Amino acid sequence: MKLRIIQSYARVIPFQSVILFRRIISVSSFSNKDNIIKTYKFNQLPNKIGWYLRCGHINQLKQRIEREEKELQLDDSFSSHHLKWNYKTTKDICSFNGQDEQNLEIFRYLFEKIPEWFNHPDCFKMAASKGNIEIFKILADNTVPIKPSFDMNECIQVAIQGMHLDMATYLLEMNDYKFKVTSIFSIKGALFKYSQSDLIKLARIFIDIVKNNERVTMEKLCRQYFYKLLLATRDIETVKYAHANYYVDTEFYLPHSYVYYLRKGAPKDMDLDQHLDFIKQVLQLFDTDFETDLQNMVTDEEMDSIEKNLEKDQENYHNNGNYCYFDSLSQLSTKQSRWYMFMFGMYFNQELNAHQNIESYWRDLPHIFKVRVKDEEKDDDEEEDKEEWPSQEKEEFIMKICEKFGKEFIINHGTLEHVKWVHKILGFRCANDILFYPKHQDSNQTLAIAQYLHDNGVDPFSKSPYLVDHLRKGDDKVILFIHQHYPHLVKRDDILNYIKRHGCHYYLSNLDLVEQG
Repeated sequence: MKLRIIQSYARVIPFQSVILFRRIISVSSFSNKDNIIKTYKFNQLPNKIGWYLRCGHINQLKQRIEREEKELQLDDSFSSHHLKWNYKTTKDICSFNGQDEQNLEIFRYLFEKIPEWFNHPDCFKMAASKGNIEIFKILADNTVPIKPSFDMNECIQVAIQGMHLDMATYLLEMNDYKFKVTSIFSIKGALFKYSQSDLIKLARIFIDIVKNNERVTMEKLCRQYFYKLLLATRDIETVKYAHANYYVDTEFYLPHSYVYYLRKGAPKDMDLDQHLDFIKQVLQLFDTDFETDLQNMVTDEEMDSIEKNLEKDQENYHNNGNYCYFDSLSQLSTKQSRWYMFMFGMYFNQELNAHQNIESYWRDLPHIFKVRVKDEEKDDDEEEDKEEWPSQEKEEFIMKICEKFGKEFIINHGTLEHVKWVHKILGFRCANDILFYPKHQDSNQTLAIAQYLHDNGVDPFSKSPYLVDHLRKGDDKVILFIHQHYPHLVKRDDILNYIKRHGCHYYLSNLDLVEQG
């Protein structure tokens, strides 16, 4: 919202003529949403100090405070329209960005008006939660009416929780790093939305807290969350610092933490070569022997990634941000493929992962089929067979995936091409235990795979009683296909729930549906 004062000889009006002043001065506000300008009388302006601060109208706020002080001296009849200032307002004032010089100036101005009101512990907590170091210093130096008392431990906690790490460091140093754990730390949102420098600061703060407090352990402070944080720093010096000051459980740290990358992929702005170098340094630091030939399956030709064309997938990516970048791709670049296959090989290395339950993770690796696998060059005579049979490298790739996850994973996550390869290499004769619960984000891909399986006499559909429940928005064609060939699987309640979940698609309710039960 923008605010401007319409000046109509306002400068020549005596300041004491309050009523006349109000008749001449008006304020207009522009609403981007409504694209209109509204005009208010002066005494119709919001009476909340926070409104002026949020809109950035610092000078107008000062003028109004000074004017109202004059009105009170004159015992003006319009005093009921004065600015409202109470406990909540005082706490709110401490929340505004103290790094901004203008905000800091207005804070000092308001603080000097009623310093005793800023002595409440919640003011300190608010300043700490917003990272306002300078405001916190002013509050701490206040002695009106007495020296303030506040919960330092709580202030440190909210500063860390809000990722205001300079504030947290300032408070910890102020308190000689004394800290009592009252709850487990876990920063909201994905770690990769924060800068690498902030993640390094946060990791070192946790290490220093444990280092300087005998009764505080990393397990009590943030449990397994610290391993994810240490991984996300991508800084070997921070890992060394952690390793030097407390025991790092490498047996758990290496395989468990990296499963996140297999599920989500790498953030768009991550330097993948630097990250791989970091991982290898970590492995070397902990004397962990690890070799993988999976990267050799990736094509040598440097190729760019390919973005998806599906609007819903792009929308999903934008909603989730940088850390879900791989969701927006239909095929990885060569560099991304090498990185992903290294992560894949490391996680499923038998020595590192002997104690892990692979089955609990296999359903969440959507990017494995986006890898660019080598495809040996064929003679012109062999071009016709290229689609019929995969290259040796691709066959080896599919065999490794099947070995780890089984055919069901290929059907539900892979492309039609991958399904054809599995069918030709291994066949689907022993497919009695395969369920069809597709995870493809492209409904055309799901339909093509369903059609191929049906045409080749493979029926994972009848063994999948909750098939409709697993279909995604836009899978109408798949429902129609299932209804045509396996009508007993499409029940009325399932369709009604599908319509309720995704909206529209009401025409599906007109199908000749099987009643529940």
